[in-house]
Amino acid sequence: MRSALRAEGIVRAGPHAETVPCDGLGCAREVRALPRGEDGRRRLFGVCTRDPAECEMVEVGEHEIEQQVVSLEAFVGALQRALKLAPVPTGATSGTRDVVCLGRETVDGRSREVLLAWRPSSIQTRAAIAVRSREGDVPRLLTPEALATLLTVRDGRIAELPRLQIVPEAAAEPEPEDTPRRSRASSRATSPLKRSPALDGLREITRWSEITLFEVDEDDLIGVTFDTHLRRLSCVDFGLARIRDRRPLDVFVLLKTICRGNGLFGTRAFGSQSNGKRLMSELRTAMRGTFGLEGDPFEKYSFRERSWKVKFRALAATPAELEAARRELGVDLLNKKRRE
Repeated sequence: MRSALRAEGIVRAGPHAETVPCDGLGCAREVRALPRGEDGRRRLFGVCTRDPAECEMVEVGEHEIEQQVVSLEAFVGALQRALKLAPVPTGATSGTRDVVCLGRETVDGRSREVLLAWRPSSIQTRAAIAVRSREGDVPRLLTPEALATLLTVRDGRIAELPRLQIVPEAAAEPEPEDTPRRSRASSRATSPLKRSPALDGLREITRWSEITLFEVDEDDLIGVTFDTHLRRLSCVDFGLARIRDRRPLDVFVLLKTICRGNGLFGTRAFGSQSNGKRLMSELRTAMRGTFGLEGDPFEKYSFRERSWKVKFRALAATPAELEAARRELGVDLLNKKRRE
């Protein structure tokens, strides 16, 4: 679901934080950066904002100043599309942030508004429902908890659960009956997925084989490159972090395990076979949403090697480090042969 929120533009990368928390009450450290080094990385430090300073300077990671922005308009648009609602001319809001009008639906020949109540028990929400009820337009009220039972993620996007039958008004012109089904399916399949904003600046890719992921020391980061530019993505960028403390989920641990095995991996270490399949399914969805690619990033299970394989390049270290190790190993083997 997190990767789908990014793909829909609901959650996107925001401006970096200018301060980081401090242990003192009502105090914060200002983030300052040194010029980028030869490796292209910059070093960040948190400096006490009080004069004289009351706490020591600390080093800050890039992931500690990352922030996310939630777009209410994009969320409403995604719900309108997923639930097949006809948008209302008055816009998405209803004069308050507690209740939002998603659109109108037609049930048994009668049209009604569909409201999303962020705070169902608030005075503003009750007033909005009361006004519509007095006018004879009794709305359908949805809550954030109810959305969890109405929606799913399909092909990296928010979609309606198949068991629901919501009949919309004619919001769009229907397709002609003589349109071949194959052409309809192909038109949907050609709609490109949006990749993560964390990859901005890297070239466009069309195949899994163009991606190289590599292991790094930090347990919440993974390295990525499409060409000569290296970048580190966090578990938050993949949508594979806990909401409370932004620590990596088991699915992200599986991705790092894949890199440590240079693309070969098993799921026994993660418990039962069903749990392993669940982790692979969630990682498949996260990979599609992050890189904006269709298809499966995994190969079929190899019985000869008794492991799973991936279609992208997975490395246990940076490409440069592995290349240097290969050269050094080649020299050592050559010297050994000469001594013999």
